[in-house]
Amino acid sequence: MNRRSILAGLGAVASITCLLAPTPAHAASGQVYAWLPSGSTGYGSFVPNGDQLVVDDYTPAGGWRVRASVQKYNSGKDAWQALFSCTAKEGQSVPTKCAQDIPEGTLVRVHVWMYEGSNTKWDAYSATTHA
Repeated sequence: MNRRSILAGLGAVASITCLLAPTPAHAASGQVYAWLPSGSTGYGSFVPNGDQLVVDDYTPAGGWRVRASVQKYNSGKDAWQALFSCTAKEGQSVPTKCAQDIPEGTLVRVHVWMYEGSNTKWDAYSATTHA
């Protein structure tokens, strides 16, 4: 392995590490999405203008449901905590929208998952953005 290959590999690792770190410097600045597998079952999205959580469910009615939450980063605990959540309405042809006032500049992300009763599966997270 030559030096150029090693440096390219290290650069790729550094890029991945930056994507995983929940720091304000790496936050997006607009609407973000969290898609469930292949985008075929639903998604959650956060729209900073109006602090709106949008959830859509593409699954057949009567089975698995799609739910999402807006989470804020708590640097004191080095953890994410849910601010509010929203469940997509079954059988709707338009996304479900929920909103709650979030202080300007708060670092947030979307967590979306599927559930049926007390069972959950297929969760995903969006990139970070600011409210």
